Amino acid sequence: MSLNGRIRKLERRLGVSGPCSTCGGRGRGALILIDEENPPDKPPEPRGCPECGKVSSIKRIILCARPAATRQ
Repeated sequence: MSLNGRIRKLERRLGVSGPCSTCGGRGRGALILIDEENPPDKPPEPRGCPECGKVSSIKRIILCARPAATRQ
């Protein structure tokens, strides 16, 4: 048996290879809140699955102040 075959067999036995046990390889949605009044220097990094880190979708919520009412 070749070295690569032995490594694959060992990884299968340990459960290292294959899909993530938490999300099943699909990932999880990430939520990012952005404050338009005080924007961060660096945009936040999306965090998906806590185990593998895979992100399936990103939802950005941008918080902004309401426009001032105009008087007539």
